[in-house]
Amino acid sequence: MIRHPLQRFSAAVLVVIGIDQLTKTWIESRSVLIQLNEGVSFGMLQQYSAAMVILLTIIVLLGCSYWVFAHHKRDYLLLGMFVGGGMSNLLDRVLVGGVRDWLPLPILGVRNNIADWAISLSVAVLLLLEVYRWYQARDRKAES
Repeated sequence: MIRHPLQRFSAAVLVVIGIDQLTKTWIESRSVLIQLNEGVSFGMLQQYSAAMVILLTIIVLLGCSYWVFAHHKRDYLLLGMFVGGGMSNLLDRVLVGGVRDWLPLPILGVRNNIADWAISLSVAVLLLLEVYRWYQARDRKAES
């Protein structure tokens, strides 16, 4: 069993990258429609060069990683999901020229991928944990 927090982080990073890259490659081999997103979420920042998007991605990954490592000592698994998703999409940008999106979101009319889901889920849970911890601290303060 993985017990050390950095092992959890590393395992999550590798699992997300592995699953995301395998599913993208498998879907491509089945000739399923894949959109190449040269921007970031929902096609934002497409007007910028690939190098600028890659640089911004690296800065965001490093900034978020620093914040979680500094403030959320227990949340290494969530950070691993976030970083793994970001790294997998970054790998696509470097190797393919954009992120391969294949999972349709019918309500929004867009496509995304496993890495996007890992990023979104980890951010949502981290935000919920942050709100929960804030309320806990406020209640403890009120009791004293």
